[in-house]
Amino acid sequence: MAGPAARDPGPLVTLVRWRTVAKVLSIGLVVRRWIQCSAGKS
Repeated sequence: MAGPAARDPGPLVTLVRWRTVAKVLSIGLVVRRWIQCSAGKS
């Protein structure tokens, strides 16, 4: 029978997922800021 370590994602998988989420969030912030700036100029 496999132990809990087999079901648990490795630290590398967790790190990659975290970095992906962080990248998406930062892109979202940049887009939101760009929209606010372009809306303010027009």
